[in-house]
Amino acid sequence: MSRISFFYLLLLLLVNNLQGQDFSFSLAYQNSRIPEWDKAIQTYNFTRPFLSNRQPLFTHGLQAEARYYFKSGRGIVHGLHLAYGWQRSVAENPNLRSALHFHLVQPGYFRQFTPPGRTQGWMVQAGASLLLGGIFRAINDEALVYDEATAKAWGVGSRIQAQLGYQFAGTDKPGWQPFVEMGYVPYYYAPQAEAILNQTTGLTSKNWTSMWSAQVGVRMLVGGK
Repeated sequence: MSRISFFYLLLLLLVNNLQGQDFSFSLAYQNSRIPEWDKAIQTYNFTRPFLSNRQPLFTHGLQAEARYYFKSGRGIVHGLHLAYGWQRSVAENPNLRSALHFHLVQPGYFRQFTPPGRTQGWMVQAGASLLLGGIFRAINDEALVYDEATAKAWGVGSRIQAQLGYQFAGTDKPGWQPFVEMGYVPYYYAPQAEAILNQTTGLTSKNWTSMWSAQVGVRMLVGGK
């Protein structure tokens, strides 16, 4: 949570220095399904029946995003975005606190469709992103170490997303867009994920996975969009 708060503060400082530009930032709650990683975590729990509290799946998370909008007309807006997502899974047991952290950076492109000439009302967005991420495990608040190096599982993939929101236009104040979003990752390659999640290799899951996600959030607009 502290990393998200820090990123959120940086975006606030950025917005204060970008008055008059076409920028926005958002914060959203995310609910995810990651089939192959679910299998690995479920196997981890099944093979450790002595644990009173099981390792949760990667389900809940937060995402912060910044956007830049290009000048355009006819009700179509497009631009670039950069998002940072964070999910964690924590299991508290006697003398054992196991925490998994999944960090994801998403640069990408989007298009927004709104009625021509209107600055307020429903809007639809569609976009695609590159995914660059990593999974880390901590035991009793200490990073897990293999061969004198921090255990980690880097990954890369792509994501498509569609978003529906309502735009409240701003004049001398920023505008706001509450929104809901659905996203799908057809292929995310992370060959070391199983080793971090279940401490095995090639036993419970593939070296890649798909992902589904749903988001609910709010965006603050600065400038003309």
